[in-house]
Amino acid sequence: MTDVSSALARRFDVAAANVHTLVNAKATVSGVSAFLSKITTTADDRVVLYVNVHNGSAQSGHSATPDSDVMVFWSQDDPRVIEFALAEGKWLLASDFAKMLHTVEMTELIAIFDACESGALATEVMHDAAQEGRRVATIASAQPGQVANLTQNLKQPLFSSLFANDLANASAAKHSQSFSTLLTEVTEQTQSRAKQVCASRQAQMNEQAGHAVNCDQVPIISDPTGLLSQL
Repeated sequence: MTDVSSALARRFDVAAANVHTLVNAKATVSGVSAFLSKITTTADDRVVLYVNVHNGSAQSGHSATPDSDVMVFWSQDDPRVIEFALAEGKWLLASDFAKMLHTVEMTELIAIFDACESGALATEVMHDAAQEGRRVATIASAQPGQVANLTQNLKQPLFSSLFANDLANASAAKHSQSFSTLLTEVTEQTQSRAKQVCASRQAQMNEQAGHAVNCDQVPIISDPTGLLSQL
């Protein structure tokens, strides 16, 4: 996570004081809510958000949809039962997270989600909750029904690893390519690498999931106003 946030800060020339990282015990539903209620921004600010969490459908056996997508936040104990986790405020419907985020003052939002089935959250929910006139661009590392793979050594999320590497290389080489172009390249790399990574341990993943896991991982970029091409 720190690799991505550091690389994004360099890309957008964000001062250290304006880089905020919430992990583990700070990344509970209540912790995120408290942080968003206190953060100081203006209506002219651009917010760049990077999220790496577990994510999926509230309906077992079904792909996530904008209405059923659930974000798994940190909690001391694993709730196990989704309904209890939502009722107790340990996990959150993606639509509720989007509403919470859009209470923050900003003129532009770039939201990057590296999570299983995150396309359900990124392609509709984050845009639908935005105030009129707010420019929103979202990137999801996997479509509904797809897992967000780890790297071959199981140490990092695949999409995030490729994303951080491309950001670092572009910064070192002083590339002038647009953010949109860079993300398109990362999307293509992820799609190619995911098949290799997943295939090498598909039997284990199938056993853990209790069904045949889809090895496809195709990130989605949703940028209706062309914001990313201007950065």
